[in-house]
Amino acid sequence: MTPLEFAAGAIGTPFRPHGRGPDYYDCYGLVAKAYREVLGLELPDYVSEYPRFKDHDRLSEVVAGACVHDWQAVDDPQPMDAVVIYRGGRPMHIGLYLGDGQVLHIEHGIEAVAEPVTAFRIEGFYRPRKARPCA
Repeated sequence: MTPLEFAAGAIGTPFRPHGRGPDYYDCYGLVAKAYREVLGLELPDYVSEYPRFKDHDRLSEVVAGACVHDWQAVDDPQPMDAVVIYRGGRPMHIGLYLGDGQVLHIEHGIEAVAEPVTAFRIEGFYRPRKARPCA
């Protein structure tokens, strides 16, 4: 499955907090599903990580410090890179870069949709270097 095929099947899926699919997603659930379907990689479950971040620490720290993957920040986004997006002045939203300047994302009040990357204030783009098992 390609990133665009995944996006075509995901667009219009409703949002639900802690949604992990297939009928509902939250932003992280949608990205995790894409990584599983397109790349065959399992991401850590952000819901289980969140209790450690009671003061709303940066979502990018969860991505960059994920126990399953070794992530690198990149300046040249490619399809399937995770996009950490600012919401409320904090980097607390995540999407999936599809290429051609488009980001697939979902959030409260918005079904899964592809929108231009220029519509967002971006904290960074992240790419997994390699998979490694969680200890």
